[in-house]
Amino acid sequence: MTKKILISGSSGQVGSYLVEHFSKKYDVVGLDIKKSGIPKVDEVTVLGDIRDKEKVNDLVKDVDAIIHAAAQLNIKFSLDNPIIDANINIAGTLNLLEAARKNKNIYKFVYLSSSVVYGNPQYLPIDENHPLNPLSPYGVSKMTAERYCLLFNKLFGLPAVCVRPFNIYGSREDPKSAYVSIVSKFADMVRNNQPLIIYGDGKQMRDLVHVKDVVSFIEILLERQDTIGEVYNLGSGKPTTVLELAKLILKMNGKDEKGNMIYKKEETGKIKNSYADIKKSLKIGYKQQIAIDEGVKEIVNS
Repeated sequence: MTKKILISGSSGQVGSYLVEHFSKKYDVVGLDIKKSGIPKVDEVTVLGDIRDKEKVNDLVKDVDAIIHAAAQLNIKFSLDNPIIDANINIAGTLNLLEAARKNKNIYKFVYLSSSVVYGNPQYLPIDENHPLNPLSPYGVSKMTAERYCLLFNKLFGLPAVCVRPFNIYGSREDPKSAYVSIVSKFADMVRNNQPLIIYGDGKQMRDLVHVKDVVSFIEILLERQDTIGEVYNLGSGKPTTVLELAKLILKMNGKDEKGNMIYKKEETGKIKNSYADIKKSLKIGYKQQIAIDEGVKEIVNS
């Protein structure tokens, strides 16, 4: 019998790719507050909010696994609206966890956390044992939801696993969104003949991971039983500087660096350098399939 998976946040960038990928071998149902505009995704997406306990209970009662990707993702929004952020990211996650606890057929609950839980790195690369010191209500809500997932595993035996993605990018991002990756932001600026803005010296390091690599790793987490109760970093494991990325995008668009980059004073309050130690993920079979050159090319040509 085909297993059934619930994917929350199914209309988002990561969620839509998850739906497309897992629909090939599983019976998939999505949950999101809006449609994606992608026919195959919209066909299986139920409109609803993870804060709606009744809706969540109804959907979870007959599934075998849950991939929880729904979240309030905007850091600035969380600063202005910490209660709404907590209601979505913490209370919404608890709704799913409680519903999953009642369903004895659940064999895996995969939670998409975030590297923001680490805050300013105390050392690099950042491994899973790095202290957690989030710098925003969003970071606190992701950390708290993650802790609830692990607690439900210890207290109730819920087979939960958490993944902390670093800087996800992909071709379905909205370049005007407040949560857009620097890859899509730069690509859109070049496309519109705008100079790229480099803050400081541009040597800030980021760990860029393509959304398709995120999907392939989540499949590993879903299918391997030895991942239960664990937390995994997800990134490339290799830093890319902002300047390197800017030069790469300009080159792929056939533009010169001169006149197409503007240097401005370094932003305060931003994490300067961050990249993941992915040894733990590599041990269970993770392998980066889309290198930064290939991923950037996809976005430039999209």
